[in-house]
Amino acid sequence: MAYPLRLFRPERTHCPSCHLLQVDSVMKCPQCGFSAAASLHTFPMEFPTWERLTDPKGFLKGREWERLDSQIAALEESYPQLSISICFHYLRRNQQPSEFGFWFLNYAKENGAPSSSRAKRESSLLLVVDYHHHRCSATVGYLLEPFLSDFLLRDLLTTCLPEFSREKWGEALSKFFLGLSDELAKRHLGAREIINRATEAEKK
Repeated sequence: MAYPLRLFRPERTHCPSCHLLQVDSVMKCPQCGFSAAASLHTFPMEFPTWERLTDPKGFLKGREWERLDSQIAALEESYPQLSISICFHYLRRNQQPSEFGFWFLNYAKENGAPSSSRAKRESSLLLVVDYHHHRCSATVGYLLEPFLSDFLLRDLLTTCLPEFSREKWGEALSKFFLGLSDELAKRHLGAREIINRATEAEKK
């Protein structure tokens, strides 16, 4: 079956640093100069290990993490191409969580070695929580961009700002996942409607 092109049309690329919309892929942002190479200078540290939860300070404990883990598992079961991770990290004021998320998604190690799983990177959703400045970002791989735009993810995170500002990390993340679940359901329904219309058109 030939699916309509608009169903899989990629969103325009957003710069992780200044969030400039870009129609075509470029090696570095024409507005602020951010690039993969620049991220290595911004975060000159050992590459992290890819885990579902990176929380060295133990902000999420017991039932709070169990509830979030259940939400993540439900989302990944409903959308098998989705892989969700959360990383708590201390960032300096001039280091943006979205820049760190880009660096993490590109350079994190898996099972102690640089990941060769391109598919996992391209279908990942990474939440970075800067616990010192109460900031959070959501970074997605290229396969998810047609469905989860930078604008949508930042809008979802904005609704969680009251909880983040009070350091209610579990409540904030749970609220984000509830919103994400609703948005994915809408997009899945829309995609199915387009496919069904295309199928019916082929039968005529």
